[in-house]
Amino acid sequence: MKICNLASGSEGNVTYVETEKHKILLDLGMTVKYIKEKLSELSVAIEDIDYVFITHVHDDHIKALKTFIKKYTPTICLSPKMFSEIECLKDYEKIILYDEIVALKDATVEIIRTSHDTSDARSFIIRSNGKSLVYMTDTG
Repeated sequence: MKICNLASGSEGNVTYVETEKHKILLDLGMTVKYIKEKLSELSVAIEDIDYVFITHVHDDHIKALKTFIKKYTPTICLSPKMFSEIECLKDYEKIILYDEIVALKDATVEIIRTSHDTSDARSFIIRSNGKSLVYMTDTG
């Protein structure tokens, strides 16, 4: 599993995770241009992102979402509550509404409820081929 934090902090949050079969972004809190440039530095084409997992609906975690889904077609993974709060996803077809676990071809994503000043916040434990990543942000 390859992991690269592309941005972290109040300006925006984006993390890239690559397994043997998937290219995943955790949050989209920067501009599409920024994300594309950072992925390019890793020799990853933004078009190859097949999943995006959202932790919560604050702008520093979803800033690029509306533009991203207009240009690219990843599966967006988020909770039912988050889905109800993000208008730009209403007509988007590639959605997974998560609760506890999302099973991918060569990875599982365990969903953890966290406490934050939003209606719903989540963190993730991603497991693939004997390796794991805990992605936890904005707790408390």
